[in-house]
Amino acid sequence: MFIPLGIIIGIAIAPTLPGISCTSVSNDGFQSATCTGFGRLFAALGIWSLVAFIVPAVYAVVLWSWQGQTLGQKLLGLHVVDTRTGTTISIGRAVIRYIGVIVSAWVLYIGLIWAAFDAQKQGWHDKMASTFVVQRI
Repeated sequence: MFIPLGIIIGIAIAPTLPGISCTSVSNDGFQSATCTGFGRLFAALGIWSLVAFIVPAVYAVVLWSWQGQTLGQKLLGLHVVDTRTGTTISIGRAVIRYIGVIVSAWVLYIGLIWAAFDAQKQGWHDKMASTFVVQRI
């Protein structure tokens, strides 16, 4: 998913680069530089940052709540299910799970690694959203 997003950022940033100019001034043996034209570059980076956050979130939330799995999980035969009913989760629960993934990753990925050592094999995001990842044959 991030390869197409990387291509998009390249396309968005490329037109802003010719607008950047820097001048160098020498005063009493000291060099200083003044650069202008970064406004459009920063705007493009800001928009890309927003897109790079929203696109994966929508992708995961929609697929977890609609099919119970992302495309990668589908290739591995994995499904995200409700801990109580064993059925596909709601959009609200998928949002909570996605937020949990972000929190788990921000803390040195400990919340994601946690699943390897947890008795129920749940990461922090699964505990937050009351979900399990199961393999269906």
